[in-house]
Order: sequence, then C-alpha cells, then structure tokens
Amino acid sequence: MNSKFYKGYDENKSNIIGLNGHYINRKDNGRFSYPAKSIEGVFSYSPDGKIRFYFITDSVFFNNPWDTIVKYQMYDKKLTYTAKELKLSDGIIEVR
Repeated sequence: MNSKFYKGYDENKSNIIGLNGHYINRKDNGRFSYPAKSIEGVFSYSPDGKIRFYFITDSVFFNNPWDTIVKYQMYDKKLTYTAKELKLSDGIIEVR
C-alpha cells in the first residue's frame, strides 16, 4: 500500500462514530463499501486474488496510524479468503 492510502485511512478516522455497539463511518451511513461494483470485483484489486479482513480493537484503531498497525501487525484476528471460499460461505463471515 502506498502513503496516499495511509493518509486517507488516518484522515477518515474523524468520521467514525459509535452506533449501537458498532463503529461506522458517518459518511457511509453504516453500509459496507468497497471500490468495486460487486464483491467479486474486489478480488481484482488483490495481487494474489485473495481478500483479507482485519479485526482491530477500537483502542488500537483510534490511537495508531495505519502504517504502524500494519508494520507491527496490531490486529486481533486476520481472515483471508479466495473468491471460491467466500462464495462457499455465502458471503457470511463468522468470527468466534
């Protein structure tokens, strides 16, 4: 990832609000958004054909810039899926 992405991530933290025990970007009205028209299109952005979901505590998220979180792998859980694996799960990801 490049520094432009890091800067965008860190600047958008100010738009995050708590709502019913979850955090959402107030600009997105709680919708999950990605830079593709469909979930399958997301995989085209990945050099290895996989997408990753990172689960980060709110204290880490709000108190660290993204490049630090990445560098020190400051996430609680990371899930990696191929398009086939995600399709087999019907797009439902359960974290335990």
